[in-house]
Amino acid sequence: MYNDGKYLEKLVHVIEQSIAPDSIVEHNVSLPIIGSKIGAAAQCDIVIRTGKKPRETITIIEVQDRNKPVDINDFRGWQQKLTDVGAQHLYCVSTKEFPGSIKEKAALSGNTIKLITLKELHENEIPITLFNFIFQYHDPDILHIKRNKTSFDQAEIQNLGIEMTQVERELKTLKTNDLKFSTNKKDLMALSTLCIQNIKTNKDVISETSELELGYDKKAPLFFFINGGFISICIGITYTWSYKIISVPVSVLSYEQNEFGALAWVLESFYQSSRGPIWFKIPVVKKEDSYSISGGFLTMPVNTVVGIKLEKRKKHG
Repeated sequence: MYNDGKYLEKLVHVIEQSIAPDSIVEHNVSLPIIGSKIGAAAQCDIVIRTGKKPRETITIIEVQDRNKPVDINDFRGWQQKLTDVGAQHLYCVSTKEFPGSIKEKAALSGNTIKLITLKELHENEIPITLFNFIFQYHDPDILHIKRNKTSFDQAEIQNLGIEMTQVERELKTLKTNDLKFSTNKKDLMALSTLCIQNIKTNKDVISETSELELGYDKKAPLFFFINGGFISICIGITYTWSYKIISVPVSVLSYEQNEFGALAWVLESFYQSSRGPIWFKIPVVKKEDSYSISGGFLTMPVNTVVGIKLEKRKKHG
């Protein structure tokens, strides 16, 4: 799991916003301590504001991401914070089961304190009426590029004050992943990226050779970056490529409130691709007869294509 020390708080923030879309859900908030003469404040991991003043309800959420259960001293500190800031509700979130003593105190609070655990479900624990989640990583690869022809605007080269021999030398030593091309004179990209963008398939391909002409269409110009400037370029290439579609396993985390059960689920997956890590965590909230996805975390390398599909499981029998 990727974790920067505040990661679980951010995930809970997204989950709670999905559960209560009409509320204001804020992360890392300082609330004033009621009656403080020096203007003291208490830091709250997450604050939920529901309704409008003068009938606004404030809920504070405290999150613990440790390899041990919440202890009674932590819990008492959170209880005191609830009183100090004058909030109406306290949600305690942990990745570990709460001790019986804390469960008892929460139960005795009436509707004031809720205990929530975020835990991974084994396959046989996932509700049969939940969902199938399909995650596919599309992995194109450029195996070889051969440059067949190239032409430039000579006037642009002269305006930059460079010799044609320098342009030819840079092209000769150019590597397929060098960021030397642009379609807008702003963003730089590699020749391999331009090839990948022109691959049109949705199936596995072991090896195939294609031809590509770039810059010849005036509506789709191509530029070569050299000496801090751009010159128009027309280039024809032959390239060999492969394409793989990889199905990546997805695990399910359950966001469970002690006396209610699952409030939401989190879909989680990680894959170390050849271009870098791909990972995501996506909250799913049940809405009557449907499921809602809102927000989440997704990290993947540039020029990467992933396919995500969520479908309701079919009952058998």
